Amino acid sequence: MKKKKLFMLVSVVCLVVMTMITAFAYFTKVSNSRDNTITIGYDSVEISEEFIPPEKQTEVTSYKKAVSVKNNGTVPCFARVYVDFSDSDIRDISYFSQSDSSEYYSATRDKNNAAAYINHLPDGWVFVAENENSPLSGYYYYTKAIEPDDSSALLFSYVKTDYTQSDIGIRQYDIIVYAESLQTVTQDSKDHSNETDGWRTAWMEFLSEE
Repeated sequence: MKKKKLFMLVSVVCLVVMTMITAFAYFTKVSNSRDNTITIGYDSVEISEEFIPPEKQTEVTSYKKAVSVKNNGTVPCFARVYVDFSDSDIRDISYFSQSDSSEYYSATRDKNNAAAYINHLPDGWVFVAENENSPLSGYYYYTKAIEPDDSSALLFSYVKTDYTQSDIGIRQYDIIVYAESLQTVTQDSKDHSNETDGWRTAWMEFLSEE
């Protein structure tokens, strides 16, 4: 009788041990996992500028200010740039040029002025004037998609202020430049990068959602 009880006790202990081993194996298998990281693309741009200020202003002052947009993000994007002078009187007597050997054109933002720089932009750039009554108005737009780590073509390279064209006198001023970006793929997952007017469509869709 004692032997029978001992056998049953040993059997129960063995069963418990087997159950624990099975459970341990089960939990070990479940916990043997691997993490998968999913990254989200983003657009981020910065003004890339080579600025060499003049030692001092004279009646006709020119200097280098080469402006472009660099894509620091992880996805292709469109960019737009706002440029203006802190002093409108200075803007009226200032000019932009694409290079030191190119012709200078007026910095006026009047699209109807044939001599305005906005009508003589480098390839890839367009300007939407304020008088077009559009949510796009007032910005320079780069019409090509800028790939990650790449930059746009230069918007302009030199600035000249001609005080002989006015009696306002030589004065200090700032040129205001800032940029915004937009992914080429909109919320409806449509990629506008290869469309002829894709930049306009993408910006219009984005601005209409605000």
